[in-house]
Amino acid sequence: MDDIKVSVIIPVYNAQEHLEECLKSVTGQTLRDIEIICVDDGSTDNSLNILEKLAAEDSRIIIKRQQNLFAGAARNNGMESARGKYLEFWDSDDYFEKNALEVLYNKCENEKADICICAAYTVDGKTGRRSVDETFLKRRFLPKENVFSIETAPEYIFNMASNTPWQRMFRADFIRENNLKFQNLRHANDTYFSLMATYLAKRITYTEKPLVNYRTNNSESVTGKASADPLCAYEAYAAVYDEITTRGISDSALRSFYSKLLSGLIREIMTQTNGGAMNTVYSKIKNEGISRFGLDKHTDEDYFYFKSDYEDLCFIKEHDLPEFLMHKYKKEREIRLYYKGKAEKSPVIRLARKAARLLPANSSLYDKGKHLLRFK
Repeated sequence: MDDIKVSVIIPVYNAQEHLEECLKSVTGQTLRDIEIICVDDGSTDNSLNILEKLAAEDSRIIIKRQQNLFAGAARNNGMESARGKYLEFWDSDDYFEKNALEVLYNKCENEKADICICAAYTVDGKTGRRSVDETFLKRRFLPKENVFSIETAPEYIFNMASNTPWQRMFRADFIRENNLKFQNLRHANDTYFSLMATYLAKRITYTEKPLVNYRTNNSESVTGKASADPLCAYEAYAAVYDEITTRGISDSALRSFYSKLLSGLIREIMTQTNGGAMNTVYSKIKNEGISRFGLDKHTDEDYFYFKSDYEDLCFIKEHDLPEFLMHKYKKEREIRLYYKGKAEKSPVIRLARKAARLLPANSSLYDKGKHLLRFK
């Protein structure tokens, strides 16, 4: 294939459960002029056999192998031999809309973009329930312009999208010109790459179409194993902070980064799966991070875009981890009660409850209504 429009790079590690579904959704893309570089990261399950079987069926699938060095190193490995005009980094436990590459490619071409961002669905790995997830593309932060950069739209430049590379298509020459690489971290290896690409890009565009189906409730995912190396996200944000402050950044864009940073650090506390790892992250942020990143210099609660994060920051400064967890529990409980109260006042809910009272107690509809509305 001489004219490869997109190189799709997929790190694979013990992904046998979802790997075939993932690759079928890639080989079935409406954009046909692609190569699919699968980098096996030392899998010990049946992943390599699945790759070999599918590669025999579709010559666009290229298999590379490495020892277990994690997803960042696998993506870098894939980039070394990528021949496409654009790069797409997808994960082996997700699946993709049939026209995903075509939409992103056309948008990049039409706008002469370095990066194109898309929206995404989350798919519950246990129930299969799918919904558009606003955490991946925050529409309220998107600029009005079709094409923008940190210079033209600095205010929310780091807040409009997540740090995940799989919701972005990158112009390959842009990545190479800036020598951008993924960090060799167990997880959060994409934070530096995505945020620095955002910082450096001269032309960024987006589509509000959800094109990726991101699987959640997956204990085998990289984020599902965050506690194996709990300070990865901290190290990633530190690398970005050092780079952008050394290169230079406007006050408005730095404010955007600080809001992203604070949200990311708090999230890293809460995603830990054991107490020791959680305490390691919490102590690092409290005893070093707040001062290191200059978060203590901003005492105006309006400086940060998310009030809840600022409240958490103030609490971390003065309290230990158990107290912080109780603080978070109380906040979440207040939120649940608030929305429960709003639901109770909803005319639709009141009407449904009234209708349920009129049904015979032995009616199957009564049972369903009692379950759905929690009617007693």
